[in-house]
Order: sequence, then C-alpha cells, then structure tokens
Amino acid sequence: MLESRSVFGRIAAVVALSIAVFSASSCDPNVFVETVAWGDEGDGFLTYRTNDPEELDRSAWRLDGYVQAEVGYTVEAKVRKVSGSPTTGYGIVFCAQDDDNFYRVLVNVNGRFNVYKRVAGTWSQISGWEDSPALNEGYGVDNTIKVARDGDVLRLYFNGTSVGIFNPAEFKGGQAGFYAGIGSRDSETFPQIFSETKFTQTLPVPIP
Repeated sequence: MLESRSVFGRIAAVVALSIAVFSASSCDPNVFVETVAWGDEGDGFLTYRTNDPEELDRSAWRLDGYVQAEVGYTVEAKVRKVSGSPTTGYGIVFCAQDDDNFYRVLVNVNGRFNVYKRVAGTWSQISGWEDSPALNEGYGVDNTIKVARDGDVLRLYFNGTSVGIFNPAEFKGGQAGFYAGIGSRDSETFPQIFSETKFTQTLPVPIP
C-alpha cells in the first residue's frame, strides 16, 4: 500500500496533538477514539497512536528541523510497533528538503522493509517490500535504522548490519524525521485496537 499524506504531515518540530471524541461510527457508542500525534509520554520515545477510523489508510511524518550537509550525512533512529496492522510500514525519513521531497525507509513487524522517494509530492519506489534477517520481528520490539553516507552512496543498516546501498540522485543532504503509516480498514481493527508506533532519534540530534 502506498500511504497518502495525513493532516498531521506538515510538522517540523516536536508537537503533541491529542484529539478525543466518542466514536459515531462504532457499534459501541462508549468506545473512546483518540489520536496522539508525536506525543512525548516520558518514556524516551515520541508516540503516534490512533484508533480513529478517519485516519485509516493515511500516513504522517515529522521532520527534525536540523539540516545536515551531504558530507558525513548520518541518521540513526530506533522504532517500535506496539499495536496495529502487521503489514503497514513505519520508519524514518532522510535527506528531506521539505514535506514534498525526501527519501523514506519503512519496516514492518513481519521483518520486511521498503525504500521510496518523494519528489515534488509524488511517490516512486526505489526498493519494494522484501525480507531482511537483520530486522527483529514482532510487536513491542525495537529496530534501529541507520542511513549513512559512504562515498558517493548512502548505506542502509538495520540493527548494526549493512543491508544495502543506493545512490541518492535527487537529494544529497537535508533533514531527517519519523514516518508513521496507518493501515486500511481491512488491516486495522479500529476503534477497538489502536495503531501505535514509537520513535526515538539518536543521530544527528537526539529526539525526544
């Protein structure tokens, strides 16, 4: 699935947004619907959590606001899926010029990953979903994703293991950030079960 931009996409600083309403679409009128966008809940991570049916089949990203030069470009972050669709991706954004121009690498709880680029607001595939033995599978487990400049290419690492390289033809430096995907109606169980993902960045600047 290629995610579409969420209403929370254009966020370039740490922002916590919490919306709580009673679900009008749920069979149970007492089910509490909530969206927490990039909330700092004091556990060392930023959290994106929602069970709102209006957020189905959407995505959100935030940029760190720190612009790196091409030379020495490095991004490292830890990501964790707590609950939600097992096939929907979450991960990091890198070499971001703005909200419409960047690369992203996503993983899922089944130990798979993909790489896409977004140029002038249009998505294009660099590498489709494929398995990686370097990824930790399952809910509640951490995966460290790192992208680092290696000569003329960018090298991708999962949990300290190099898994591939690619030539960043469009963007050489720029910001980094987090990316949360929300699954479709068929893959999520809203509002009964939340889609929840946690993120923390160690390089180039610690977040949160």
